Amino acid sequence: MTGEIPSLIASLVAWVLRLWRWTWRVQVTGDPLSDASGLVLACLHQDLAAAGLLNAHIRIRPLVSQSWDGERLNALLVRIGYGVGVRGSSSRGGPQARQELLAYLASGGATGIAVDGPRGPAKVPKPGAAHLARHGPLVFVRVRASPVLRLKSWDRAQIPLPFATIKLRYELIAGETAEERQAGLARAIDAPW
Repeated sequence: MTGEIPSLIASLVAWVLRLWRWTWRVQVTGDPLSDASGLVLACLHQDLAAAGLLNAHIRIRPLVSQSWDGERLNALLVRIGYGVGVRGSSSRGGPQARQELLAYLASGGATGIAVDGPRGPAKVPKPGAAHLARHGPLVFVRVRASPVLRLKSWDRAQIPLPFATIKLRYELIAGETAEERQAGLARAIDAPW
């Protein structure tokens, strides 16, 4: 085995995650955009678990790192409902992944990206999402959950517990240029709830 999750295990984990998600009480603020053509859905790395489970219906092709963990994550995302991830990150495989995503977005596809990943610093957006959003809207999704398990990782990842209340906020990031969109992302990250 070359690091792949056996499909039976990935399918079982995806089923458990979908069941877990259905226990959450979700309160949505903002418009998640029903037309996902060219959409770049951005979130913080700490919010990936909840944002990922709550947005699988959009059928995005997420940006997934080329790491060992990324391989496993990609297998789960496909079973949850996402398209096959584009493999790359700011630390490895970025230029090729960016070209693949730009072509996919130009054809009307949608993608998702953790703006402060893969290694941080936490809550400091890298320019990737702002550059990708030249073909469609850039939407920042923020998650607040209670009760939640916080991991002791660099991003302080939050895992909403079963029956948690999830506040999900979507914010359209405006801007004609990548620099304007980057500044808008930074403001959205720093904005109070």
